[in-house]
Amino acid sequence: MQLDTTMKSFLATLAIGSVVVVANAQAGSSVYINDANAPARCQAFTPGATNTVRNRVTGSENIGAAMNVACAFENISSFDYGLPPYAAGVQIANNGNAAFTVTCSELSGYFGDAGAVINKTTASIAPGEYEFVEFTADDTPDTGDTDLGSYAVGIVCNLPTHAVMGETYTDWMDEDGVEGV
Repeated sequence: MQLDTTMKSFLATLAIGSVVVVANAQAGSSVYINDANAPARCQAFTPGATNTVRNRVTGSENIGAAMNVACAFENISSFDYGLPPYAAGVQIANNGNAAFTVTCSELSGYFGDAGAVINKTTASIAPGEYEFVEFTADDTPDTGDTDLGSYAVGIVCNLPTHAVMGETYTDWMDEDGVEGV
């Protein structure tokens, strides 16, 4: 059965009107996680021949003396509803024969900003084991914070010999595209 022109026009108008109403409705919120292996986000402070950090697909291992590795996390969120990350972290594994600790710092903000700086040291990581170093809004100086203070978030870790930086991640809230109640 074919629809006549009037019915087709009515259905097209109804469809367009529905899209406009949904587009103007406030969406709910969801948690989003951006997860990647360290080589995608991190690099050693020291370039060239003295750089002892070896990037592999699943992580970055320091094979020499202790070296700083910096990770910059991108924020992928909507313009109107996306919030700065409320958590960011890195996984540190021990690929050596002796236990060690790792100290990391989270820095938020852009160059020239006075963002928060938070320092953490892992517990002792035994050979073959790993630990996550996570920074959250609860770690910031202001007890009322719900995020890390900026869309720009970075973590710097001082990796001892045979430390492997593996997984890296950020968590944030943003609209979920589903109309709110």
